[in-house]
Amino acid sequence: MTDVKPKASPAGGQERRRLMDSTGSGVSRATPTTLAWSNIHYTIKPPRGIAGYFARRSARKAQAQKYLLDEEESGSSQQGKRSDADMEMEHATHGKPILKDLNGVVLPGQLVAIMGSSGAGKTTLLDILAGREKTGILTGTVTINGKPRDADFNRLAGYVTQDDCLLPLMTVFETLMFYANLKLPSHVTHRQRVDKVNALIDDLGLEKVRNARIGSQFDRGISGGEKKRVSIGCELITDPSILFLDEPTTGLDSYNSLTVMEKLHTLARRGHSIICTIHQPRSSIFSQFDQLMLMSQGSIVYYGPAAQAATHLSDLGFHIKPYVNPADFLLDVVIENEDRGQNKTERREISEAARSYSVTPHPVRRRNKQKDKRSSKKYKDGNIEEEEEKERNHDDDATSLSEDDEGRPKMRSLGMSKDYQRAAASHQYVDLAAAYTESVHYQKQQNLLKEVNDGSRNAGDGGFSLSAWLKKGTFARSWPFQVYYLSIRGAKNIVRNPMTTYVAWFQTCFMALLVGSIYWDLGLGQRSIQDRLGALFFIITNQAFSNFGIINAFMAGRPNFNREREGGCYSTSAYFFSKNLTELPVSVIFPTTFVCISYFMCGFQLEIQQFFIFWCDLVTFSTTAGSLLLFLGAASPNLVVASIIAPITTVLFLLFGGFYVNSASIPVYYIWIKYISFFKYGYEIVVKNELEGLKFTCSESQRIGGRCPVQTGEQELEMMDMQDVQIWTNIFILCGMIVAYRFLAYICLRFLYKEKR
Repeated sequence: MTDVKPKASPAGGQERRRLMDSTGSGVSRATPTTLAWSNIHYTIKPPRGIAGYFARRSARKAQAQKYLLDEEESGSSQQGKRSDADMEMEHATHGKPILKDLNGVVLPGQLVAIMGSSGAGKTTLLDILAGREKTGILTGTVTINGKPRDADFNRLAGYVTQDDCLLPLMTVFETLMFYANLKLPSHVTHRQRVDKVNALIDDLGLEKVRNARIGSQFDRGISGGEKKRVSIGCELITDPSILFLDEPTTGLDSYNSLTVMEKLHTLARRGHSIICTIHQPRSSIFSQFDQLMLMSQGSIVYYGPAAQAATHLSDLGFHIKPYVNPADFLLDVVIENEDRGQNKTERREISEAARSYSVTPHPVRRRNKQKDKRSSKKYKDGNIEEEEEKERNHDDDATSLSEDDEGRPKMRSLGMSKDYQRAAASHQYVDLAAAYTESVHYQKQQNLLKEVNDGSRNAGDGGFSLSAWLKKGTFARSWPFQVYYLSIRGAKNIVRNPMTTYVAWFQTCFMALLVGSIYWDLGLGQRSIQDRLGALFFIITNQAFSNFGIINAFMAGRPNFNREREGGCYSTSAYFFSKNLTELPVSVIFPTTFVCISYFMCGFQLEIQQFFIFWCDLVTFSTTAGSLLLFLGAASPNLVVASIIAPITTVLFLLFGGFYVNSASIPVYYIWIKYISFFKYGYEIVVKNELEGLKFTCSESQRIGGRCPVQTGEQELEMMDMQDVQIWTNIFILCGMIVAYRFLAYICLRFLYKEKR
């Protein structure tokens, strides 16, 4: 669906917002909140075990090769020079540092953008500030209004991931309403929740698509920019004081990117603190930023007003050319400087025509055309460097406290060492991080950090506390309400999903008709015995493999579950219980349909008791297979691993199900597999149920000694070593497997593969 530029909110939207502010619903405007962090250092743990051994072995091999290469080139080893091989060895032994002693402050109402090259640590820093779980070693402190974060921080601070984790079959209104029902406290009425959602839709410019489905790559839905705004709206339900966004413009065109950033700029003006990572914004987007953090190789090389970033680098000898996007200029300087510092044999070359900046040893700023003329006598006398230095100092004094386009005071980085300028002029590596620590911008951040930690800038009463809404450590809604709203959403997704409706119905009916047509009216002849056993085993096997779609559905929904659980929407138990509740009808309807078609076509026993047991077995067996696959999916890190493990496990149990190998013939060292194979119990039920009480006939040519080879079903059961099978015992065992597999699935979902980055 084509994205449209959001218009100003109509009178109805203003009335709804006025109503929200006057109802006393507990949904207040954003509380001014100051976020501060100091001495943040993050290191990826070194690999352990076999992986660690091979990593260290590879690093030692690289070191040896580098040593031999240095010997050949220079005749002696280069002492004191850290090569890539040395760094690789250090990372394999002690871990790889990602963030290096970072400090900073975000004030209320600021839109802060974090920029840097790929791998600079932007998203890692954002995750740490947002309180997301990390797998590495983290040191340092993060405070809110000078106080440590508490357990309720994640439910107030919003986090918008780079990928929009939205359910494609839900509409925009239903998506936002779901979050309003679960994230707003219980004393907020339904009418107030609806008004809150309607106000958000107006503010985010989503009125024209409020009833449109989100959509996916397979189903047409709303546009990428609208999806991003819906994701932002989901986090704005609780009016968070701080909103974190990981590259909100990724995958969007320039217009939609600008629209999203304009909305974020507006939110910042309402008191929200907005912190986002962004890769390479256009100039109109860059102008929306209040503060800019520029990162390089895990360090901050600039943090201050976005409008003064180019000036800061200009003081280091890097000058932006006219008509160049400041964001392009900043990234070009940082990335090329990183390449210089890596001492690589092959360096990335940037042509002078494509370079967004120029490098001179001593920058000269002229205020009029006369200063641009270089025909004066002072340049002819040869004292160019001395005269330019005087002129530069004069310009610095005149412009150190200038104003930007909006009339805000703009500080210059005074007193920069000329060593940085000489290094830049000679195209050598410049320690931009060290240069930043000598700037007034760094000093300003340090002063703010000290004030915040001393409590002098404590904005509000804690700012981030939810004590006015709920008790510490609890969810906004009780467990029954969580199950209720999750079940409604799950039921809508099942009904609207064509894979669980039309395709599943077609598959069930097709396979049932196929089995019925192949084994049509089996009769009671001697040949019908083998056909009957084959039909029963095929039906059982089909029920197992028809549940493989459960893995795909589970894996597709797990990222959304992890994000919502991390955001404090609901508990794992509520999600898992509602999932089982909504999938229960599917587990019954499709096996029932299969039984009703195939049972009578195959000509099985036309007795109500046999039919009921057959139906009960197929429903129980199908649910057991689905439970096992759900457990395997929950225990697997991704869909690829689950797709490998699931068929192997199913086929292994199938081999010991009693059709391919007689129970009495199974080797003793495999006998344990027979007792945990759900195929064994399911197949024994249908065989015992179908053969018991049957009397078979035979032709004269089939008689042996004047008698039929197999006269009764009991004889066949005895040959298959199934004469002692207890039907209801097996059914109870299958029910126990259902409970066990689903309990294990819950344990895996609860403790494994959380949202760790």
